Amino acid sequence: MKTKTITKIKEMIIQEKIYNSDSGRIEEIADKFPEEYTNDQEYVSFQKQISDLVMSTALNLFKKESYINNNLIQTVIDQIGGYNDFICSVADIVNYGINTGVIGFTWTSDTVQFFQDNKRDILDLIKETSEQIGIDALEMINSFQCIKKLKLSTWELSEIIFSDKKNDNSDMVKNCLTWFAGEEVARSFYDIFIEN
Repeated sequence: MKTKTITKIKEMIIQEKIYNSDSGRIEEIADKFPEEYTNDQEYVSFQKQISDLVMSTALNLFKKESYINNNLIQTVIDQIGGYNDFICSVADIVNYGINTGVIGFTWTSDTVQFFQDNKRDILDLIKETSEQIGIDALEMINSFQCIKKLKLSTWELSEIIFSDKKNDNSDMVKNCLTWFAGEEVARSFYDIFIEN
């Protein structure tokens, strides 16, 4: 019966498009449980452990498969409230944008702080993305809808991004760059797990 349980769990993981590289952990979890559950608490505990394993495996695969820096992936997920909240938000972020009320990316004070804390990773992502599409990074940033309306020169934009000077537009630019990072992480997850 435990072999059937292990097989069923592996099938669950494959059905979720999650490729398990840690079958030893599945067997260890399955070995802890009797062939029959004596009560609902055992069953719920078992399901939670399996769910945690699937989430952990998916996150590790995502970090391995994505072109985005692992630290930025993790900080975006944490900013949204953790892996479960991130998973629940991915489709909305990809379809409607992160500026539609996603937890952790709503208040300007949160997004500006996120930019400050993750500036290097966000700028690396911008550089890599601009190189992939063959456009200058500052030109790409200036084309973002949330920045385009500000009509900033390249000089003004670079001054906001690379200095700590604050002006009327600095919070909006940092907010927009944070949204870009969050949306790119969600888009990468979507491409890896949902679209394929």
